[in-house]
Amino acid sequence: MRTLEEVRARCEVEEITGCWVWTGARSSDIPRIYAPDLYATEQRLNAALAIAFESPRPRAKIIAALVEAMDPVMEAQTGRRATWQMAHGKGVKDGLFVYNTCRNEQCVNPAHARCGTGTEWGRFTAKTGKHKGQLARMLANRRIALARTTVKPEHVQEILLSPETGLAIGARLGYSRTIVSKYRAGHPVAHRPIGSLFPGLAS
Repeated sequence: MRTLEEVRARCEVEEITGCWVWTGARSSDIPRIYAPDLYATEQRLNAALAIAFESPRPRAKIIAALVEAMDPVMEAQTGRRATWQMAHGKGVKDGLFVYNTCRNEQCVNPAHARCGTGTEWGRFTAKTGKHKGQLARMLANRRIALARTTVKPEHVQEILLSPETGLAIGARLGYSRTIVSKYRAGHPVAHRPIGSLFPGLAS
């Protein structure tokens, strides 16, 4: 998608809040949009210009290469990042990110987004209380994620020798299919210690 009109057509617009609720693809429940990455495009064009000034190639070929470099780099990115770039006509530089000013994480309305540093985002969340009362939920989610990405020593042999699919044995033992697949492929995976993380401090 290259325009805000195209994006808005794929959204359910809430009349009261003005949120554009994305109905397309998501990753971890966050809207994803295949759209121009203007910062990557700028970097590619600058690199092409640097080469062009030193190139012995015919002028026509240099111009053709520059025109090609000006064509936007298309990438899958978060919805708010994509629409912010479309609305402002510039890219999101390294060290910056786009965050919602509304409480709807499914919203891709560029009017509800800001681009800033992590410090600025932190100040905004502290001022608005955006994540107030969510600490318990966030910690619980982290505990669940940790449990699903570490393997108990007693399950290692069972994972390696079981004829079950990764999905089946993962569901039975409480691991994600990705972790089971990585272990069977020989990729490094963390082991879950038996007992306390710091057994020497238990006494």
